[in-house]
Amino acid sequence: MADTQPDYPTTEAAASEVAASEASASTAAAGEVPASEVAASEVAVGQTPATEPSVETSTTVPPIGAGPTGDATPASDGDGEGGEWALLVEKVQAWWSSGELQKLWQQSRTPLTLGLALFAVLLVLQVYAGLLGAINSLPLVPGLLELVGLIWAVRYGLPRLLRRSEREQLLGGLQKRWSSFRGRS
Repeated sequence: MADTQPDYPTTEAAASEVAASEASASTAAAGEVPASEVAASEVAVGQTPATEPSVETSTTVPPIGAGPTGDATPASDGDGEGGEWALLVEKVQAWWSSGELQKLWQQSRTPLTLGLALFAVLLVLQVYAGLLGAINSLPLVPGLLELVGLIWAVRYGLPRLLRRSEREQLLGGLQKRWSSFRGRS
């Protein structure tokens, strides 16, 4: 029995048929014959389409930087390696010597200081919260500290509030601090 392969259309022929059907649908309303149908009919009359696709057994790849004839052109640094590293080093040295780094540091100095100060404040608050949490977890200590605060307020605050002159002095000092805080000093 002879090996027979079914006659499948080639990729190019299938693509031209799809393009022809799309073009004929768009030009059918105008009553024209599309150019793709004319070309397809010429191929069908007796001409053969382009060569059948085949699998290539070996491929040659020209070197990077090869000219149209396949000759390797010399690289910029002469060692045949492209020269990207030398170009990068040259640009970094030019940027370093131009003084752009100093300008960038001067521009970012204030925001950088502000960011570091904010980070330091957050760190101190975290440590303080941890310390208060540790003290709060000890038995009897929170209650004793509240008692110490109450005793201090009664011992030192109450006599100042009983005498009129000291009460006015205390309230005047508090008002002065409040207005200073608000910016109305």
